[in-house]
Amino acid sequence: MADPRHSSIGQDEPEFRAIIEALQGFSTILTISDAGNRILRANAAAIAFIGRAEEDVIGHPVAEFLSPASRDEVVGITVAGADDGLYGEHEFEFERPDRTTVWGRVRTIRLKDGDGRTSLRISVIEDVTEQHHGMERETTLEVAQRTSQAMVDAAVVALPVIFATFDADLRLVGVIGGHETIRLRLESGIGKTASELGWNDEILEALQAAVTGTPSTARSVAGGETYQALNAPMRNGAGDIVGVISVTTNISVDVAASAKRTQAEELALFVARHDPLTGLLGRSALIEHLSELAVSGHGARALMLIDLDDFNAINDSLGHSVGDAALLEIASRIADAFTGLIIARYGGDQFAVAAPFIVEEHEAVAAVERVHTILEPDVAVGGQKLHVTASIGLALQEIRGASSTLIRNADSALAHAKRAGHGQYRVYDDAMRSESQDRLLMQTDLRVALSSGQLRVAYQPIIALRDRRVIGAEALLRWMHPERGAISPVDFIPVAEQGGMIVPIGQWVMNTACQDMLDMHRDLGINISVNVSTRQLVGGCFAEWVGEALERTGLPPPALTIEVTEGVLIDDTGPIREAFEALRARGVQVAIDDFGTGFSSLARLQRLPVDVIKLDRAFVTDIDSRPEARGLAGAILQVGAAIGASVVAEGIETEAEALTLLDIGYTMAQGFLFARPMAIEHLRQRIARGTVRSAA
Repeated sequence: MADPRHSSIGQDEPEFRAIIEALQGFSTILTISDAGNRILRANAAAIAFIGRAEEDVIGHPVAEFLSPASRDEVVGITVAGADDGLYGEHEFEFERPDRTTVWGRVRTIRLKDGDGRTSLRISVIEDVTEQHHGMERETTLEVAQRTSQAMVDAAVVALPVIFATFDADLRLVGVIGGHETIRLRLESGIGKTASELGWNDEILEALQAAVTGTPSTARSVAGGETYQALNAPMRNGAGDIVGVISVTTNISVDVAASAKRTQAEELALFVARHDPLTGLLGRSALIEHLSELAVSGHGARALMLIDLDDFNAINDSLGHSVGDAALLEIASRIADAFTGLIIARYGGDQFAVAAPFIVEEHEAVAAVERVHTILEPDVAVGGQKLHVTASIGLALQEIRGASSTLIRNADSALAHAKRAGHGQYRVYDDAMRSESQDRLLMQTDLRVALSSGQLRVAYQPIIALRDRRVIGAEALLRWMHPERGAISPVDFIPVAEQGGMIVPIGQWVMNTACQDMLDMHRDLGINISVNVSTRQLVGGCFAEWVGEALERTGLPPPALTIEVTEGVLIDDTGPIREAFEALRARGVQVAIDDFGTGFSSLARLQRLPVDVIKLDRAFVTDIDSRPEARGLAGAILQVGAAIGASVVAEGIETEAEALTLLDIGYTMAQGFLFARPMAIEHLRQRIARGTVRSAA
């Protein structure tokens, strides 16, 4: 026989077929029905009592065989909620096909599933027709015991359930079913009270509740197996409680599955909240934790953000496995240095430390110095010794301050530290607060500027060095504020990037530049270069809307060059590379602006598809009198030739600089020597006059 712990109670179970077959010779009237009161199985006595053929009984609801009055009573019982109990007893009038009626006293046990819903009903029907015709009704405890025992007998030993009956004093008076499969031996306890049997307090309290009228459940462990008992009061015909019936099943498999499910849920929660590499809290879990502390009134008073300087260089040169090993070592050092504090991996190469105690300025400095100290020894991984430094931002606040404010302030302090150079730290202060407020105001003004025509596009010519002929122009964004006057792009472009305005502003610049340059490209072959932000590139659809701008304006793709700063070579992410490839596939050229000052490597330059390199002004200034600048400018020209990219010299201000670059081999340039940025109308006029040389 199959292990009963793996059995499910259903109408096709072999056990129930065995039950019905075993009862064919008995006078007991038995039906087994489902949660909808449809008869699943019935013995011969039950079929005879109902007075119909077996095929007209099986699968039909019990109510079909009742008189109209009893059908109404069944509905009333269901509406009143009597079906919620584990045990029930009612008398119903059954109507046979020949219109004769018989009375049956129906005693039912309801077996419930793990969710507490009725899954099966086992009913004993006692023919009480004669009593209804005047015979005295038996009301003794013996009758209740006998009928309940008959009901339990009907379950048969093969059923993986044990039925036990108790009298009103909770004395065990009967037990049947499931002995061998559940391995319980209760026969020796018959006649003893539940307390004399030595059962635990949970079982005794559950039985006591049932004998006072409240159905109950209890669990116990025997022989390493877990059992659950469902207890219900037994009542006589007058409604008095005369004992308790207890139905016990082995739930070991369910308990084990529940424990396994709980472990899996706990593991999933841990994985969701923790960084998989270091095991530290993740960013979202840190934010959630800080928010919970703030709500409880015990919020963190200090948050330190640690950003490992130029850590991508380790991944690029030594591989991500070495980088991961280094992160693990650094995470371990931070955890050891700040035991008892909240520590998290805040980003790819960023960590966070939150302190719940009051932190003064000198304590903040001490914490920063501790980070620098733990990073001082080289990190030895993969046969390499790596010297790692960190930029640190630290914010302090009152205990009841919002966690979002603390995080925002620490982010701001970290940004200031990174701008100051490697290995620097900054503590958030009033100056940063004022700057943040100005930035917020500028974000608001920028939205107005885009919609109210305050933004302009200026154009600086790109010329052929030998004959000073205009061959292109670079589009440069300008902002004329109605109250503050001209605002430098150096000030408002970072604000646009942080505030999410850079994409709509960038689209406006792209459409305007392509439209402005259409005629000059068609008539004079002049091309246009447009600067874009890294944030625009990684949006996933940059190349698509560039294509839309070209299609809308009619400018041919080869006439457009997209310029990005050298910083993209350091970031060198997959989305940036994909954007470059998508642009070039459309025929648009890609240029690296300000080359030579971004600490990028030639290896990174080789990995990105680039058409133009723009030499930074730092290499051009006084190149006529600085031999080292001349040598570097020549080397960069050779790099461009090696990767198939043309090179444009930027920032030329003197004739000597222009002649020196021409002598080195440069053919294209731009700078104030030739022209400052100007409106499109002025550029057209100057080109028409055949010169762009101007001090305007």
